[in-house]
Amino acid sequence: MLRNKLEELNTSLIAIANCDSTQNPILSGLVSAIILAANNCYDLARSCVDLSYSGKLLMQSDLDVMAAKFDRLLKNLSGICTAGVLTQGFAIVVSKPGLNACKDDMRFYVRDLLTRMKIGDTEMKRQALVNLREVVVEDERYFRVIVEVGDIVHILVNLLDSPEIGIQEEAAKVVSLISGFDSFKPVLVGSGVIGPLVRVLEIGSVLGKEAAARSLQKLTEKSDNAWSVSAHGGVTALLKICASADSNKNSLVQLLGEMASEALTGMVSVPKNRKIFVQDDRNIGFLLQLLDQEEANSSGNKKFLISILISLTSSNNGRRKIVNSGYLKNIEKLAEAEVSDAKRLVRKLSTNRFRSMLNGLWHS
Repeated sequence: MLRNKLEELNTSLIAIANCDSTQNPILSGLVSAIILAANNCYDLARSCVDLSYSGKLLMQSDLDVMAAKFDRLLKNLSGICTAGVLTQGFAIVVSKPGLNACKDDMRFYVRDLLTRMKIGDTEMKRQALVNLREVVVEDERYFRVIVEVGDIVHILVNLLDSPEIGIQEEAAKVVSLISGFDSFKPVLVGSGVIGPLVRVLEIGSVLGKEAAARSLQKLTEKSDNAWSVSAHGGVTALLKICASADSNKNSLVQLLGEMASEALTGMVSVPKNRKIFVQDDRNIGFLLQLLDQEEANSSGNKKFLISILISLTSSNNGRRKIVNSGYLKNIEKLAEAEVSDAKRLVRKLSTNRFRSMLNGLWHS
């Protein structure tokens, strides 16, 4: 088995013998990895011949690991060849299909972008993501092509965890676009996109966070996906973004705060999601802290925060926790200051058996 894989690698390397790997960092790195793997394979073969293994199970395990390593190297080498990266050390640029392009041309272009996202250097990956986003915006037919080109969603999810902020940001933008289509939502969630999106919220750039918040908003509206967001710490991350936006005058940061608030609003509009949100006492406490009177008009996300609280009052548990939170005075001050929907929130809290709990706290 290993002999066959070595022969395949040898054939592929002969085919690219005229390419200058020193001018192509992708190929250069891959050739170095192949040389290292070949040396490791030689050492493994010597150990087998010398009978220096302590047991057959260990030997078989090492052989399997080596076979898997050769498979990855062959796949990467094949991917480079498919993308045309090996032409005299420069990547062949595949032209973007026109607006009336046939599906085969579109598929070829997307596969080329996928190859670059898999094995390209930092700039090549980033540019491939930019190009993918552009064609998706220009022609919705590419959404279907993306589904058909199987690996691309998984690659996008993986790139959300890239240490390169530029790659992470562009991947989040693409995910934000495709998450708006209902047919894509199960594919994205099934590929594990929630966790990486939450991590972008925590450590990404402002634009990356905005795209991640927009994605989560789309993925959780009218669905049960909010439990996954909560499980990955997404609610806390969104609330922290809302808090930081309140004290920041930067327009982009404030826009991000509004997007985070909208995402939370969409999540709690679903009854099951509200139940999940209310179960954690810290969520309601954090929301009410944000409604400080001194900052009441500093950010447009206040209306979304109040909207979230209004949604939470639809459950007895939600109303009870708001009333008992110790922050009810904040709502009273906002209502007195004529902040949008604050009086409506007070009326919601004042109904039925909660009216007596509010005596002395609110005078209409």
